[in-house]
Amino acid sequence: MRRFMGPQRLWGSEGAPDEDWARPHVLWLPQHEPQVISYFARLREIVEQYPDVITPIADEDLHMTVQKVNAHNSDGIRVDDGQLAHAAITLQRELDALAPFAIDIGPARASGSAGIVEIWPESGPAELNRRVRAGLLAAGLTLPPPEEHFWPHMSCGYGNPRELHQMGAFALVA
Repeated sequence: MRRFMGPQRLWGSEGAPDEDWARPHVLWLPQHEPQVISYFARLREIVEQYPDVITPIADEDLHMTVQKVNAHNSDGIRVDDGQLAHAAITLQRELDALAPFAIDIGPARASGSAGIVEIWPESGPAELNRRVRAGLLAAGLTLPPPEEHFWPHMSCGYGNPRELHQMGAFALVA
């Protein structure tokens, strides 16, 4: 993904090793869902009208975060490719029993730092999140604490750092 965030929100710092810039995540990637790409193209047309306030997200960067993974395991060692490959197998086993579910995407709205697109109903993505967490934990990875309420959403744009106070000044309608 492109670097959208201001210095205070970046994961790494200038001169840091490359691995400091990468954080493992489990994502849903909609690039093979034409109706999703079409919807976000309409949103992008709106977002592009405010380049001083918000940067639109390109199709190849669209995603829904299902779960963040801590960069270090419980022994304090940075998670590496081998651990992630093992976690992928464990995660696939955990997801085998998950029944397919449908979602609705939208509406979009402005938040304090992004253009947010709601995902409905929440029950399918919430169950996906629970199973993903179980699989990752079974693989020995460490995770942030569970959220009391999993909030499925995507972003259609990220606020430009110096102009975030203006994010509430426009609404997204598509």
